[in-house]
Amino acid sequence: MLYMGPKEGEFAVNFNVNVVQYGGTPKQALPVVKQTLARSAMGYRCMDEGFLAIDGRESLFISSAFDMPAGRLQNLQYQILTGKRGYTITFTAPQSVFQKYRPIFEKCGLSARVDD
Repeated sequence: MLYMGPKEGEFAVNFNVNVVQYGGTPKQALPVVKQTLARSAMGYRCMDEGFLAIDGRESLFISSAFDMPAGRLQNLQYQILTGKRGYTITFTAPQSVFQKYRPIFEKCGLSARVDD
């Protein structure tokens, strides 16, 4: 699922949801997520990370900055792990305006519900 929001310069603020088979815990997932992002994103830098509960389930969040043709971007990812699946919700905006959108991203991400 993908939602495109307002344009900020050449980039449309957006979020997407991805679902994968995953049976691990957030503490096991975080280093894997960071390694994957570091390999796939140019200029990758972890800005913030931590653990929390979403919908009563162990979850993690990570915010990263990276370079794309549209400029320097920052995202906020939530990973909700159910024991069978991992639901990743990613919110992305240009880094220069990310803090303006972060409260909206957090409200949306923390209100997620999974039926698994």
